[in-house]
Amino acid sequence: MQNLEQQVVAAMLATGSQRATARRLNISRATVQKYLKRHETKGSFGPDMQMPEPPRDDESVDELLERKKNLFRRKKAGQDFRKLIEIAVKHSGPVAITFHGDPHVDDDGCDIEALEREVEIIDNTPAMYSLHVGDITNNWVGRLARLYAHQTTTARQAIKLTEWLINRRKVLAVVGGNHDCWNQGMDILGFIMRQNSGVLNAHGVRLALNFENGKQIRIHARHDFKGRSQYNPNHGHRREQLWGGNRDHIYVSGHRHSDAASVIPQADGTCSWSFLVSGYKVIDDYAHENGFHETRMGPSVTVVINPNAGNEAELVKPFWDVELAADYLTFLRGKR
Repeated sequence: MQNLEQQVVAAMLATGSQRATARRLNISRATVQKYLKRHETKGSFGPDMQMPEPPRDDESVDELLERKKNLFRRKKAGQDFRKLIEIAVKHSGPVAITFHGDPHVDDDGCDIEALEREVEIIDNTPAMYSLHVGDITNNWVGRLARLYAHQTTTARQAIKLTEWLINRRKVLAVVGGNHDCWNQGMDILGFIMRQNSGVLNAHGVRLALNFENGKQIRIHARHDFKGRSQYNPNHGHRREQLWGGNRDHIYVSGHRHSDAASVIPQADGTCSWSFLVSGYKVIDDYAHENGFHETRMGPSVTVVINPNAGNEAELVKPFWDVELAADYLTFLRGKR
């Protein structure tokens, strides 16, 4: 079988044209010129010596271009998919989603008892689900790795706790926070969630719940929305509502270890809720050192979504206590 150089030379002899040769072999003209030049320089040692052609140990330009095209197509398809992930709700009744603030589940200051209580309630309540807004563990790296000396949970034990928390049947999504994105944190989360039907995405995720009665509820969850104001803790959420190009029903984030809530009716009748959730790290030396004034209502916020509500204002009802939310959800579903 002829190698590519021999094919180029044969095709060139047959066609007499570099363009026609490139078209016949489905390669670029630059590749044709390269092999013709290589063929011309062979035998420069004289008629008694012939240098063999070395095997290629790298991709040709054509192979590289094709691989890059395929890679871009896959990445573009993934990006388009993540712009709004549509979830089919197989009924038209109410559901509840608990947005868990930053757990830092391996930190000694994490209220693990509260976290365990909440996930057990969710697991045992029909139509109730979890969404984590990031910073599952401390995942200390670089100069911060010294902080492992000040916590009793090792990095290996942190992975066990992460698996306990997020590899559950009713986790809709996990957002990768800044701690999760350090080092190989997202790879670990991805490995743990490999058998979970939920979504894992760094920094943020948008979901659309499509109910059988035609109602769609859109959720925009991020680890943090950019923008700060001393007068409005949800300033970043409002900035996203105004300039983000989307009109979502729920905006929720964590990161700042504080709580806040607001609702704004839009001109089209949609009510946009904004939530900042504090999380479970209630003992925080860093916050104490810097004098941060934390505002806490609960480590998480649960929204009961009723697609059969009579008006837009009643579509979403927030609760800062998971058990109360579960009771209300059960009551609504029982009314049907």
